[in-house]
Amino acid sequence: MDGSDPVHDEPTIVPTEKRYLVLDYENPGLKEKGITPQFYTWSSGYASVLTDFTYVGGDKWTVTIPAKPSCTKLDFCIALDSTGDPWIKDGGDHSVTFPSDQKVIYASMKAGSEPEIAMPYNTGYEVDAENQQVSYYYRDDAAFVDGTLKDMTVSVDVDGTEYLMTYNDTTKRFEYVKSGLTDGKTHYRYKANGTYVVDAFNSNSEEYKKADYSYFEYYKLNATVTAEVMNKSFNYNENDVVKFKVEQADTDTQKLEVASASIDVSSLGGSSAMPIEPNCRQLPFLQQQIQH
Repeated sequence: MDGSDPVHDEPTIVPTEKRYLVLDYENPGLKEKGITPQFYTWSSGYASVLTDFTYVGGDKWTVTIPAKPSCTKLDFCIALDSTGDPWIKDGGDHSVTFPSDQKVIYASMKAGSEPEIAMPYNTGYEVDAENQQVSYYYRDDAAFVDGTLKDMTVSVDVDGTEYLMTYNDTTKRFEYVKSGLTDGKTHYRYKANGTYVVDAFNSNSEEYKKADYSYFEYYKLNATVTAEVMNKSFNYNENDVVKFKVEQADTDTQKLEVASASIDVSSLGGSSAMPIEPNCRQLPFLQQQIQH
């Protein structure tokens, strides 16, 4: 462009999504020694700076660190004395995985140990087909970070009927378990402090009863899975092939799709779950390959 035909439209500015690591840290005696631990990361996407932990009582400290959307793993160290060179640190370098669909990761760490994830990743629901029930979950990440999450009032609307959700302080989320699964679509949405919202972790949504709802589909299928080995016996140097077959009832309205399959070859010195390609539905192998 030479500037002779300038564009007068104002650019649209999309705010950067706010993501955070919240880390609780436990190290006995630091407060009594007058030591304030510091957090240092070089992979958050932001400039690397030392950030002081906040003392929360006893032997515990906490810190909240921002991370950019591009961050998928946050590497860090904890400095106990950053005045010298090298720093005095708690152990070496540490890291926490930061899945791209998560806005907040909550982890805990004890002196001399590695960090551990302290609450489940945020998700909207889980289907338990074996027990014929659905667990609905809701966590407002911003409310978790500012400490107001447990004070919220949250319910889940399932197919037009609302159910009050209960806050679970261990998992840091609101939960409701609904018994019974029906074939087809189940529509649901959440009401958080009086405002209806769809499931941010479910891409399936549509208009239902003149409102926006998320939905999932469930179908009870009738199928039989059988497996067979090409050779009933084989020696150390011979090949063999394991195949499996799925026979589905003609009355099923949906086709069963195999997501994963495996074979237990631990008796031959191998894995208890050697994977089989679902589309291929067979696994050729040598006993030598299993044991090495």
